[in-house]
Amino acid sequence: MALHADLIRAAGPDLVLVMSADHIYRLDYAPVIEFHLQQAASVTIVTTDVADEADATRFSNVRTRGNRVTEFAYKPDQPLGKTVASEVFVYDTAELLATLDELTAAGQLGDYGEHLLPRLVAGAGLRFCPGGLLAGCRHARRLPTGPPRFSGWQVLPPRRP
Repeated sequence: MALHADLIRAAGPDLVLVMSADHIYRLDYAPVIEFHLQQAASVTIVTTDVADEADATRFSNVRTRGNRVTEFAYKPDQPLGKTVASEVFVYDTAELLATLDELTAAGQLGDYGEHLLPRLVAGAGLRFCPGGLLAGCRHARRLPTGPPRFSGWQVLPPRRP
């Protein structure tokens, strides 16, 4: 994301929705965005539970209390439990850019899970949105059906730098 910070600044969005490019699922992003706005979070992570805790080491792990993420571990050797990040994130733009700037200055960018999310957890601004509780969230091995529907939201196409 740091590579696209200037594009994010130029577009001036209120929030930034980030999705993994290597996952196939069906998810209506509108409830995730609404949840994020209601919580006034720095970042919201959509989570899901894996059936076997041993499988959690292949993903980012989270521990939660209420709707707050209290601990985040990026593909840990020992799982924190069965709750994992589904790699759908909604960021507050100002908080995201400020944190990216801090990490860039400190030479600590790396992957999102190495420094960005742990920094936001430390700032207590991280919330989780359990996938099983979201209407329209069905993690499955099928492609999304049609474009996302956002009421009043402008979805900008990607631009190459």
